[in-house]
Amino acid sequence: MKNSLFHFTSLLMWFAYYIFTEIRLEGTEDLSDWEIIYQQDFEDIELGKLPADFFVMDGNFSVQQRDGKRCLVLPGRPVGDYGLLFGPRLTNHFTELKLSFFATSQGRRFPSLEMGIGGIRGVRLRIDGALARARINWRDLTENQTSVKWDSVKWNFLILRIEQDSHNFITDCLFKLWSKDSHQPQNWSSASFASVQSLKGKCALWGYPYAGTEMLWDTIKIRIPSSN
Repeated sequence: MKNSLFHFTSLLMWFAYYIFTEIRLEGTEDLSDWEIIYQQDFEDIELGKLPADFFVMDGNFSVQQRDGKRCLVLPGRPVGDYGLLFGPRLTNHFTELKLSFFATSQGRRFPSLEMGIGGIRGVRLRIDGALARARINWRDLTENQTSVKWDSVKWNFLILRIEQDSHNFITDCLFKLWSKDSHQPQNWSSASFASVQSLKGKCALWGYPYAGTEMLWDTIKIRIPSSN
């Protein structure tokens, strides 16, 4: 009887650890104080098409089937700078944009990507593969450059969060980057801009397929605090 109870308890502990680990590896986090106001996983979008709210500035973006699921795809050729806008027009003091991406290198060539909050002239987080660097930009200003590295053979998660004060001035721009099979970092990388006020507009993403390989995005979410 004691042996059976011991094995049953051990099994429960293993199962709890497994569930916790799977949740962490998938990049989920506590959503109790935030609400999702927009999400797109592309599963209901017709292949070859785009969601109705997507506005392509340039590039042959389309929804395709990859790795057994639908995702947003940008071809590797022609090489260039491509981007689009999506989601609702945002006016919140606190906003978080999260997505997953897959971008492979080829030889010594690496792609780069960007995501932004507040329209095409808002705060933008750029990940440069060749330089292994992340930087936060607002218009012509760069306030943070951090060494980063993504896994070019796995899906990765990326979060950009902006925080503003009661006068609509940005107090912090935060980001995190991690691969699917690793834990989400506890600490944020951050930057701040002087006299940046009232970021209003849609979210955006850009792809720079400098490696000549296609770039993929999935699981896009926009969150704001529940009390916002």
